[in-house]
Amino acid sequence: MHPEKTQKSNKEKKILLIDKEKFFHDIFNTILKDKEKNDLILISAFDGKSGIELAEEYFPDIIITDLVLPQKNGFEVLREIKKNPRLINIPIIVLTNLIDTHEIEQAMSYKISSYLIKSDFTPTEVLEKIEKLLSK
Repeated sequence: MHPEKTQKSNKEKKILLIDKEKFFHDIFNTILKDKEKNDLILISAFDGKSGIELAEEYFPDIIITDLVLPQKNGFEVLREIKKNPRLINIPIIVLTNLIDTHEIEQAMSYKISSYLIKSDFTPTEVLEKIEKLLSK
């Protein structure tokens, strides 16, 4: 899902979700509708390459990314976003099933906002973290 390229209102916030699993995109879309979060717009990318392109195109307010992605993995996504002066300050949540200490430390070295293990958080809890970051 890609939002219209129109001037957004000050209330609207764009969330870029980069995950290969359509299931996660569907869950987040459903939660946003169920909770009547009309001010949050979900932009979906199913691989790292398109995730980077959509970040550059739509300049989201927050990025949620997995680390295991086709075309460009999550670490490549983090590296490219953090080296782009326009995108460098966008908060990033890594939402993944990778629990290895080395991978966590590597992701945290990119100064991400949060590293969340998918199995440890419900989508509603992730949404709460997103809203907290967006309110800063």
